[in-house]
Amino acid sequence: MFEFQPIGNLKSVFKTRFGTPRQPLQVQGATAQLKINRELQPELSLQGLEGFSHIWLIFVFHTNTNKIFRPKIHPPRLEGKTIGAFATRTPHRPNPIGMSLVRLEKIEDDTLFLSGVDLIDGTPILDIKPYLKYVESQPEARDGWIESHPQKKLPVEFYPNFDQDIKIHDGSMSDSELDELRSLITEVLEKDPRPLVYKETPHKDEHAIYLGNWNIFFRYATTTITVTQITPL
Repeated sequence: MFEFQPIGNLKSVFKTRFGTPRQPLQVQGATAQLKINRELQPELSLQGLEGFSHIWLIFVFHTNTNKIFRPKIHPPRLEGKTIGAFATRTPHRPNPIGMSLVRLEKIEDDTLFLSGVDLIDGTPILDIKPYLKYVESQPEARDGWIESHPQKKLPVEFYPNFDQDIKIHDGSMSDSELDELRSLITEVLEKDPRPLVYKETPHKDEHAIYLGNWNIFFRYATTTITVTQITPL
């Protein structure tokens, strides 16, 4: 038996599991901050990390609801087919531990500013390690069953008054910030975050996700995704 204590808890733009990317660096605009606990002396322990562009986060899947390990699972890309759990990055593992490669934007005092994250708000971080491209970048590596099941993307459309509604709710938002929000929503939705059970029930085509300070409502059709409403949390 082992016991671990988090070095900090992530503050992420993603508030719930639904809508959070299934892999890191797929949504470049997804940001987060990690404040290192004071007892770890971040003023010393973070020295030298600022020179790295990417880092590994070792974390806990703290919102897992599964109680029983299932050796075979249904990855979304396989559209109903099963494969061994250890051939996937499913959060439902014997030990609820994951790793995520994210971009390190900057460090300010005890806080790391990150992008390309795929973790929800409050995620306990157990450790951070620098990404070393000279040993961890392997151009000849094979992607197994993923190679024959490329990720699909659908075009994302916004309802006509989207920009106007944003300005009503947040009059201080600049045009560049609005463009960043549009880009973030597009990157999240185009990869279809719905679990398989929703894809098999056509009547459940309306959904909502929380991104940062916003609640985004959207509808899936056969060939498009449409944002139908946005409101502040």
